[in-house]
Amino acid sequence: MSVDNEFMESLHQMIAKGSVSIVENDSKIFNIISENYEFIGSKINWNKTKNHWSEKYKFFKEGINAENKYENILTSLNKNNFKEIIKNEGSIYYINDSSLSYGLKIEKSSFLDVLKIIIFDVPQHHYFTDADGSWCLAITMEGYIDFGYSN
Repeated sequence: MSVDNEFMESLHQMIAKGSVSIVENDSKIFNIISENYEFIGSKINWNKTKNHWSEKYKFFKEGINAENKYENILTSLNKNNFKEIIKNEGSIYYINDSSLSYGLKIEKSSFLDVLKIIIFDVPQHHYFTDADGSWCLAITMEGYIDFGYSN
């Protein structure tokens, strides 16, 4: 089963109840990010963002499984008050750097559930943003979480 199919199967119930929807043209989400952030190569130049924070988390290596990885990411998000950041959001948009052929629109109430599925099932860099690109959260395969507001 492909990553796409496996991921869709994991999201099926949330899609059915409307808390997650597929964005077939993920370039719309990429455009939101690229219009609001400066890039160095293929990565956001976090030095050019406002209120940037970065955390190193433990990723896959001996003794670290997907559950541990998710818990480490969740600890970092909580430490940096990410729940407060998304508290007033209607939807959060998600893209990754290539393993899925679509993006997602996620209701804030489902964010942590979707994040867990993403961490367990999608081996890529992950980017989350709000509808107007005022903030961006990146979770990388190298073990970094970066967050910043656009200028």
